Amino acid sequence: MNVLIVTAWYPTETNPISGIFVREIAKALSRYSNVLILHMIEGSPKGLYEILEFAEDSFKVVRVRYKRIRGLSFFLYLYLTVNVTKKIVDEFNPDIVHLHVYKAGLPALILKKLFGVPYVITEHYKLIDRGSSLTRRVVNRIKILMASTIINYSELTILPSRAILGSIESHGILKEARIIPNVVNTEMFNRNKPKKLKNNIKRLLFVGGLEDIKGVEYLLRALGIVVKIRNDFILDIVGDGPERKRYEKMVKDLKLERHVFFHGLKSKEEVAEFMKCCSFFVLPSLWESQACVLIEAMACGKPVIATSSGGPKEIVMDFCGILVPPGDVKALAEAIVFMLDHFDNFPSDKISKYARSRFSHEKVGKLLYNIYKQIVSNKLGR
Repeated sequence: MNVLIVTAWYPTETNPISGIFVREIAKALSRYSNVLILHMIEGSPKGLYEILEFAEDSFKVVRVRYKRIRGLSFFLYLYLTVNVTKKIVDEFNPDIVHLHVYKAGLPALILKKLFGVPYVITEHYKLIDRGSSLTRRVVNRIKILMASTIINYSELTILPSRAILGSIESHGILKEARIIPNVVNTEMFNRNKPKKLKNNIKRLLFVGGLEDIKGVEYLLRALGIVVKIRNDFILDIVGDGPERKRYEKMVKDLKLERHVFFHGLKSKEEVAEFMKCCSFFVLPSLWESQACVLIEAMACGKPVIATSSGGPKEIVMDFCGILVPPGDVKALAEAIVFMLDHFDNFPSDKISKYARSRFSHEKVGKLLYNIYKQIVSNKLGR
């Protein structure tokens, strides 16, 4: 089966972590299908636009980068979309399209309307943030109309968690939905090569963007409480973002310089090594759709501390770790203190097996393939 993935996000040279979960899904699918990724993005091409084609693992990527021109960007995007989708039909002949987020939906809609290619959509985040200003309300109505059109023309909506389903339903956008989680590369994230800790120092790990939604501020404030009780820990922060300087200042203000270390962006391979070396993983997000980093940490057999902020409460079982309310510094500090003394009591092998059984390439790839096969069979039957 030929599967075309259309996505608004995919790793680039300047943003290597953007849409990295889409690449993992493509790897999972490539076990069962021929996969092509179409990634259209505003950027700084050498001319008005550029079309790059490159191979990655066992699939191919077509990246269309077009110039932002005030008042004309949409028409350039429309022109490129029509031409690129026609070329893809001629050369790849997709049986089905898997769209990631409604904002990237125009190629999928064109392929369905003009060429009869069915599509499914995975929506990864809450559709919109509610707001009170007139401008925001108008913009939100436009977004809801766009989302409603793209979702309702799809054969199926796929969501990584039930938390997102609630967001879609709250806006009156109804469509048959399936919950299918994100994937983890269990060949990279596993319990191999465990490394012993030195001097009885426990290593906490956070991986993610340094932005407000990830809740790093609350993690640092919680450690400001913990450090007054004990000092047998360090926190490794892997990632970057607009709030990094503010968080670095917080570390100094809270006198955590000997306990908190910023490592910046790292490759997937390097992140896997950090996870294998940590004592436990902490994700204090204010909201998450599911959080790939959680299932990656669990695939390494590590217990986790996360917030009951949407998707995490659906995947973090009692034996995997602790859930705390988002934004609750005191509860987070108490969970960290408890985990510092008890992380070894969480069953590492059981946590790792649980992650592999639910989130591996084989498991998720097969689920998606069977959905595609049913949709394509129904189309041919009609």
